[in-house]
Amino acid sequence: MKTKQIADFVKKNKKSLLIALGVVVVLVVVWVIVRRKKGIDTKEKDLAEQNTGQSITAGINWRDLADRLRAAFSGPNASGTDEVEVYAVLGTLRNQADWEYLKRYWATYCDSLPWWKRLNDNLMNTSNYKSLVASLIYELSTTELQHCREILLSKGITPDF
Repeated sequence: MKTKQIADFVKKNKKSLLIALGVVVVLVVVWVIVRRKKGIDTKEKDLAEQNTGQSITAGINWRDLADRLRAAFSGPNASGTDEVEVYAVLGTLRNQADWEYLKRYWATYCDSLPWWKRLNDNLMNTSNYKSLVASLIYELSTTELQHCREILLSKGITPDF
C-alpha cells in the first residue's frame, strides 16, 4: 500500500522533485568549490609564508592583481602587452612572501577561469600560461623584464626570472 502511495506521489510531483533535486545538486557543487578554494588559498598563503619567513601583506586584493595581469598580458585592445600595468601590479608587492604568493595565486587563478578563457590563454601564450614567471618571460622583452626585476629588487624581493 505504501509503495503505491509513494509511486503515485512521485508520478504526480515528478517535475517538482526533479527541480528540487537539481537545486540541491547545484548547492552541493557550489559549497564544494567554495570550500576547496578557501582551503587552497589558506594552504598557499601558509606555504609562501613558511618558505620565506615573512608574512603576506594584509589588504592586498589578489584576485584584482591577477585580473589586472591577465588584462595586461592581453594588452590594450589585444594589440600587445600593457607593460605599465605589469609594472604597477609588481609595484604593489611589499616582500618576498607577497611575490611567492602571487605566483601561487596565479596558477590557482588560471585554473579557476572558465574553459574558454583557459583555451584562449593557452592558444595565445604557447608557454605554460599557468606559470606567472613563464608568462612574464613570454610577454615581456629583455629590457622590460629587467625593469620588472628592478621593481622587485627595490622592495627586497628576489625575482626568479
